[in-house]
Amino acid sequence: MVYLKLQSEFLSIDGDTATGDFDFNDNTLLLNSISFGNFSSVNAQNTTAAGVATGLGFSGGGFRDDTLDTGFFTSNDALILSSLFTSLGSGNVVFGLRDVDLNDNFFDFTQGIDSSLINVGTGPVITPPGVTAVPEPFTIVGTLIGATAAYRTRKRLKATNKL
Repeated sequence: MVYLKLQSEFLSIDGDTATGDFDFNDNTLLLNSISFGNFSSVNAQNTTAAGVATGLGFSGGGFRDDTLDTGFFTSNDALILSSLFTSLGSGNVVFGLRDVDLNDNFFDFTQGIDSSLINVGTGPVITPPGVTAVPEPFTIVGTLIGATAAYRTRKRLKATNKL
């Protein structure tokens, strides 16, 4: 049997899920509607927007009020991972939040990522090692047309020189 571990990072300012906060044990992370973990069980760390740890340290569990915390949800539960793997057949991962008492939060996910870390111009281009790029179809067609034209021109020149 193979055991897998999935990890997802979550950044939050004003998370309100740490001990003593009003959403303690109220919020659950969902991935494709699969319950992936309680926000209060994550030992989040106070960080800057660039991900550098700061003096407030770890929360001891949950995302604190008015504090930028970074936390990681992990699971090696075979049932959760199997359900998530099956759901990936859709080609999407939909992140969600289940909140026991709705409409009591203000979420701001923009403060957790330093703008210098973001490039929204293009998606990543990944070429596995040892794989060469495949030519575009028009490159192949263009090469064939060019080779055919050169062949015919050469054939005409030979025929002209024989006269």
